[in-house]
Amino acid sequence: MAGVHGIRFGLHFWDLPSASWIEQVRRYEQLGFSSITFTDHQVVPQWEPTAALAAVAAVTESIRLGTLVLDMGLRNPVLTAKAAATLEVLSNGRLELGLGAGYVAQNFAASGVSFERAGDRIARLEEGLSLMRRLWSEPSTTMHGRFFDVSDAPMVLGEPVTPTVLIGGGGPKMMNLGGRLADIVSMIPRQATGEWSVEASVEDSTLERMADKARWVREGAEQAGRDPSEVELHTMVARSIVGDDVDEAIAKESADTDVPVTAMEDSTLYLTGPGPRIRDRLREWQARTGLRYISIFDPGEDQIEYLAKEVVAPLREA
Repeated sequence: MAGVHGIRFGLHFWDLPSASWIEQVRRYEQLGFSSITFTDHQVVPQWEPTAALAAVAAVTESIRLGTLVLDMGLRNPVLTAKAAATLEVLSNGRLELGLGAGYVAQNFAASGVSFERAGDRIARLEEGLSLMRRLWSEPSTTMHGRFFDVSDAPMVLGEPVTPTVLIGGGGPKMMNLGGRLADIVSMIPRQATGEWSVEASVEDSTLERMADKARWVREGAEQAGRDPSEVELHTMVARSIVGDDVDEAIAKESADTDVPVTAMEDSTLYLTGPGPRIRDRLREWQARTGLRYISIFDPGEDQIEYLAKEVVAPLREA
């Protein structure tokens, strides 16, 4: 069983209101949230994540800023390395560069890129990360790899940088890769269909499945000669129904989605109920899986205030 540590919390978005985003991100920082992250989907009208983070960096001081996650099946690693290095400097070291192999087939179709088999997408991610790390630190990089052929590429900035790297995924190969190479590993349900659906993901989001994913991360870290406890484990909550009187709303969500309430309670995709119940549930998540970092997908301003008071503050210093 994992030891008890404080849990940090992030907020995750497609975008923010154009008229009030500055006030909102400053408020999230004041409320004690650890990070603001943006997703990366071509088939969703959303902010481009690296551009959004540069703007957020300019109006905040301490909150960490991240991509959750960049679809590296669609992004050139040389250009991504330069963008990430710039963000790392502009934010004074606050970047959490989240990377993924890409799992939503529609994103590839919308970008005119073939959707390779999973093993090739994962291998591309690993090679791309190796290339980016060299571009962050070496005066000149030449790599003749399976996916990338780069000659005499200069270091992307005039000084070396070491952004925090997050790798996100759900299967054993991705979790192993994260354990070997990442600072943070985001454990999410597997998406075998090539589409995103919360309801279809519940089965792979139970605490038992998350414990399996955490074990795969630890095994990867050990294979690389790393201390597994130094790899921070993360997941993302997709739906939150929180408050002191929300049982009726929880029952409606169950009826609307055909996800039983008991399944919600055993799923890391859901946070439901009043503060004390959520705190107990998150302590159980940590004890059974080692999770120390939770991002919550756009829960709405009222719920953000409630979470800050009833969940974030009590568990941050636990």
